[in-house]
Amino acid sequence: YRAGTGGLRAGSGILSHEVYSLLPQQGLGRWVLPVGTCPGVGIAGLVLGGGIGPSAPWAGLAVDQLRSTTLVNAEGEIIEASATREPELFWAIRGAGGGNFGIHTDFTFQMVPVPAPRVSVFTVRSTGPDSCTAALAAFQRLRIAHPRTLTGIATTAVDPSGSVAGEIRGQIIGDEALARDLLAPLLGVAGLDIIISERAWWAAFASWLDQVPGPGSWWVRSRYAYDAIPDDALGRQVDHLATFPQPSSERRAKFLLMGEVGGAVDDVARTQTAYVHRGASALARYTVNWPMPTESTRGPGRIPSDIRDWVDRGWGDLAGVTAAESYQNFPDRALTDWAGAYYRENLPRLISAKRRYDPDNVFTYGQSVPLHG
Repeated sequence: YRAGTGGLRAGSGILSHEVYSLLPQQGLGRWVLPVGTCPGVGIAGLVLGGGIGPSAPWAGLAVDQLRSTTLVNAEGEIIEASATREPELFWAIRGAGGGNFGIHTDFTFQMVPVPAPRVSVFTVRSTGPDSCTAALAAFQRLRIAHPRTLTGIATTAVDPSGSVAGEIRGQIIGDEALARDLLAPLLGVAGLDIIISERAWWAAFASWLDQVPGPGSWWVRSRYAYDAIPDDALGRQVDHLATFPQPSSERRAKFLLMGEVGGAVDDVARTQTAYVHRGASALARYTVNWPMPTESTRGPGRIPSDIRDWVDRGWGDLAGVTAAESYQNFPDRALTDWAGAYYRENLPRLISAKRRYDPDNVFTYGQSVPLHG
């Protein structure tokens, strides 16, 4: 870590929580790498799939800060990929996802300056379908109106009784007065519990790190929205949560509207890197959990049939108001056109890169970049 220049060279095994602990420098750190919120995610997996996170709207994706990477190819050769050395490989690895072109040993980043010494954070809690829908709709409008200033994640979940409740965690680059001004549309919604506070930058940064999830089975489905999801469509998703079958402490369902897109992410063109989902206004996501059975849980066939049917119904409704694109770092084994969903117009070029750099398909798995279209 070269503190004076913002340069960071990271081994491929470093985890997100270690990045969170490294950068503050006792509150004096001036540079930040936009990372995600899951503490146990490795930097390699995060970056190679794009790397969304709460800082992305003002800083760009984690992969947008990548300047070079060292990897071992299928022949056992050590290769450095950058904009000037193996540029086609460098294009491909920035968004293809891990495990496609080689074994990465390290990454070099140019980090971005901390945007402000203090920022405002806010939490919005809602209870019941009407309140949750109003909160989601207002949050989406705010994100579209202030794509670089306001970031956050809106989560609506069903509890064991079948009731729905929501929580929005957000951040505004500005003082509390600005935050209250921007959040006025939310402050005017009846039934919402809203907390706004101003914090030092690094305290706010640390608050994004989630807890390590406990053991269990889970499935994530995601779709990018390029236009505002209609309020009534958001309402149907909230209502659908209340129909989740047999909710309990171990059988859970969430619908998330993730504001970790847009803004600075769109400063890079869709075809400039393999990560194609530039221009999106939100990332909608289902997360479902169920108890870990004794047998293997690998593959979509292991998802309980009632949960899969429930997700499919909600997913079908969501498909009508979102694009046929999914985040490759939320791998979904149940997707049929997964290659198109992950890569869209960048798929032909990725296939060409795969043929060039791994013609024998040594690096392969269920959803690796194919050798043929």
